[in-house]
Amino acid sequence: MKRFFATGFAGFSGDGCVARALLLIGLAAGMAGAAEQPALLVVNGGDATLDLRPLPDGPVQRHWADLPAWATDVAVWGDYAYVTGSGDDRISRLDLRSGAMELDWLALPAFSSAWGIVIRDDRHGYVVLAGMNAVQAFDPSRAELVGAPLELGNWPEGCLLYDDQLYVAVTGFDFGSFSYVDPMVVRVDPDRWEVAAATPVHENPQALATWGGRIYAVCTGDYGPVEAAVAVLDAGDLAPVAEIAVGGTAGSIEIGPDGIGYLGDNGFVYSGIYSFDAAGLALLRGPADPLSSEPTSACLVDAERGAFYSTSYDFAAGTLLEWSWPGLELAGAEVVGGGPVALGLWAAPVVDLELEPVTPRPVAPGAMASLKVTLENRTDEMRWVRLALDLFRADGSALNGGEPAYELDVALPAGEMVHRTLRRVVPAGLAAGEYDLIGRVFAADGADDGVQVDAARSLLEVSTGQ
Repeated sequence: MKRFFATGFAGFSGDGCVARALLLIGLAAGMAGAAEQPALLVVNGGDATLDLRPLPDGPVQRHWADLPAWATDVAVWGDYAYVTGSGDDRISRLDLRSGAMELDWLALPAFSSAWGIVIRDDRHGYVVLAGMNAVQAFDPSRAELVGAPLELGNWPEGCLLYDDQLYVAVTGFDFGSFSYVDPMVVRVDPDRWEVAAATPVHENPQALATWGGRIYAVCTGDYGPVEAAVAVLDAGDLAPVAEIAVGGTAGSIEIGPDGIGYLGDNGFVYSGIYSFDAAGLALLRGPADPLSSEPTSACLVDAERGAFYSTSYDFAAGTLLEWSWPGLELAGAEVVGGGPVALGLWAAPVVDLELEPVTPRPVAPGAMASLKVTLENRTDEMRWVRLALDLFRADGSALNGGEPAYELDVALPAGEMVHRTLRRVVPAGLAAGEYDLIGRVFAADGADDGVQVDAARSLLEVSTGQ
């Protein structure tokens, strides 16, 4: 089974690739192994530990699990968290119910320096290999690398998924000249496995966020005369929209459902939490007037519980700060592990998708097939969503060049389930065998339009037709 809601806020948000490690997970206070949503997870890259904080009241449970060396990012699917280790070239998998950690879950190429990671569904995940200047696909359900790495540019880091496309921040760092060469944001078509667009941006883009159909890249600068800025791009064609001058050395980014963005500066030159207006494209608080002067490595909005979290970076022992949201009054501070590196959010999806197996089983090419779909709106508000269905071969590759086999807009009344039976003719030329029919639900209204909410997988069995 699946559960996808990584790094989400305001009901629908969930960038995946998104570069953070504070997760809402199912774990009871004080007892690793008992699953009970929600809880808070903090990944610490300095001392390679994971801390857990039950929500809403805590307290933080230190060193709940070991992590790979120099952990950089995390993605969650089902009852598992997948953590990248840039120091030992691997993805580790943590069972969030038992606390068992598979440190060597998936080996990556030597010196690849794994960075950002996102999960699209239980057959498709993507990890940024900064040391190879590339991104690599992998299968979360089989612990396998899929295909060859796709080259992007010098030292990519953060990534996210939006509208079924993969976006990667390419810092441009060149070890030979010790400078930033051709920094850019890249859009990857994950089904065609090709770079669909690339746009030059301000120096050293490290992390990405999305809001209102746009991609926001926080560009740290060169830690010298070139200071930080936020590059704003159209998500569709990556056309430049604006550049927001920030100052300092901000390196992390989060945007709340109200369109207020937050930037963390971890104190390499400056330190603090800055803010900007994502819609108005204006800096609100910068290095001269930060919300906090703490060296901040990551920020996250949890609108459902009315909280904003930030981590103060210290290599020996960091601090998790909790703020009220949207009022931003400091509500508490707790010690966490050394060098917290990122934040993320995971919880049961606000809109849940379930797919039954395709019938009949098997179905002949050219015959009619049926699929029963259930969508549940778990909020107290009306939601518009878009359901997209895609067919994949057993090796995970997409049919139809990645174009959806079926799309449907659905209105979901507050707190209700909607059932649909979809009927389509199986393509006459489809070879016999088993296929994955993967459904994805995207927000279809407001600033979250295009953000993936949930995903599920069904089975299509095709007979020889004889």
